[in-house]
Amino acid sequence: TPAQALRQMPNTARSAYVGYQRAAEAHDGHGRLTDDDAYEWLDLHDKNKEDLPAKDTWKRHLRTARQWLGEQKAKPRAGRAGRSIVNQAQCT
Repeated sequence: TPAQALRQMPNTARSAYVGYQRAAEAHDGHGRLTDDDAYEWLDLHDKNKEDLPAKDTWKRHLRTARQWLGEQKAKPRAGRAGRSIVNQAQCT
């Protein structure tokens, strides 16, 4: 379950994910929130700003958290399951 994954993931990943969720709540209704936007919001509004790692490091921790939770930021286009732009039926 997601709650179990949150408890078991590394603290750095959990912290990045929780921070992203807080930024997303504050950003609600203002368009799409990017990871960079979330980091900037945390840099301006987070009480523990001194604990915020460098942006690239924070984004890496966030990707780790998403992997633990099975959340993919990028979704396959047009319902494709694989990496190819054509399906197997189109190759014959």
